[in-house]
Amino acid sequence: MEIRIRPATEADFDAVNRLRAQVNQLHVQGRPDIFKPGFGPALQRHLLAYLNSNVHETLVAEAEGQIAGFAMADFIVRPQSPYILVRSFYHVAEFGVDPAWQRKGVASALMKYMEADAQARGFSKIELDVWAFNQNAIAFYEAAGFQCYRRFMELPLRETRVSFPETWRDGDLKFAVIAARRRDQWVFCKHQDRDTWELPGGHREMGEAIDDTARRELYEETGALDYDLRPVCAYAVEREGTATLGMLYAADIRAFEGELHSEIEKITVTDSLPAAWTYPDIQPKLLAEIENRGLGPAPAKGGVIHLICGRICSGKSTFAKRLAQEKRAVILSSDDLTQPIGDHDRVYPIVHEFMVKKALEIAACGGDVILDWGFWHRKDREAITARIGEAHLRCRWYYMDMPEETLRAHAEKRNAAPGPGDFYVDEGLMEKCRAQFEPPLPGEMDHILRPGWEQSP
Repeated sequence: MEIRIRPATEADFDAVNRLRAQVNQLHVQGRPDIFKPGFGPALQRHLLAYLNSNVHETLVAEAEGQIAGFAMADFIVRPQSPYILVRSFYHVAEFGVDPAWQRKGVASALMKYMEADAQARGFSKIELDVWAFNQNAIAFYEAAGFQCYRRFMELPLRETRVSFPETWRDGDLKFAVIAARRRDQWVFCKHQDRDTWELPGGHREMGEAIDDTARRELYEETGALDYDLRPVCAYAVEREGTATLGMLYAADIRAFEGELHSEIEKITVTDSLPAAWTYPDIQPKLLAEIENRGLGPAPAKGGVIHLICGRICSGKSTFAKRLAQEKRAVILSSDDLTQPIGDHDRVYPIVHEFMVKKALEIAACGGDVILDWGFWHRKDREAITARIGEAHLRCRWYYMDMPEETLRAHAEKRNAAPGPGDFYVDEGLMEKCRAQFEPPLPGEMDHILRPGWEQSP
């Protein structure tokens, strides 16, 4: 029987992923406490990074016109560090043979090809790692000449099991934990006596409805004022045969009070998960359940839409120009169109709708956009934030928080030497803005700029 080894192409995508799914299932069976069941799109797409790459390689073994085995390799060159010397090696990242073709020379043919390939590429060694449960693979690698030079070891401690029962009694629910997000980012809390992070939540008080527990804890630990809250599922934490039940919630926060009313020292709003958890054996599993149910933040895509809020003469346009240089962003200013057209009240809504569509188009294509509008009214800020979120895009809010004397000084300077497109700012216009402008709620803005921001880096 002839076995042909060759580099894989995109035409082999489905065949290779079929074998990768078999290997993944082997790992799920061997360590169900570590590996997730299933072989979804994210794992499948991982193969694309290895196809047609200068630092990765995918090989397939063909036998009788079928893809009988595969290997995925990395070309590793690591610089010197305080701990190790310069290292370079050919690393086998994934390796598998279809069960129907095992013990027929396919694995040996793949390994022999990789040895020659590694030498041809200038590497003096091949490295790989293998799980201890996979004794068949260990025996094959040892027979191929691999030697163990490093061991990973574990010491099982008291096991904590997290499950999600389908039925429960309300009286048994002792905790409420909230997976909170704001603009497709997670919200985590830090206790004043700890250096770790956690989801907001806490104990149910005597006589308190569990939904009220969730609302109280969310307010106390994050300062959330305006939000949507919904129960997701019950969860059970079992240690040494004793189970404790709680209710898991999902929350979308629109505004914070800006003040915390508990032992929580601070919160963070972030795309990434904490490196240090307060409850590392519980809360990451709760968060994973939220994501498994499709209730986590939507995957970020495209560019960012930057929105500048502030009164007339607060320095919005000056800040927009600086931000455009930093972010390589396009500025869309309503004044650029309403000024030359005239009839401001009639064309203003048309111009805004046109610019919103263009901002969404640009961001969807990967570019950053700055909307230099002012956003005087809270309902307008909420509406555009929601619209950006519905498009699964990201936005960042900036508030030019300037005192009255700064606004008047800017107005006098502008009126004395107006630039192209600048309009005269009289007392009537200043008073109209003052009367109609609705300052942002605490926590509504991502960044607040005050006098002297020009001197900050």
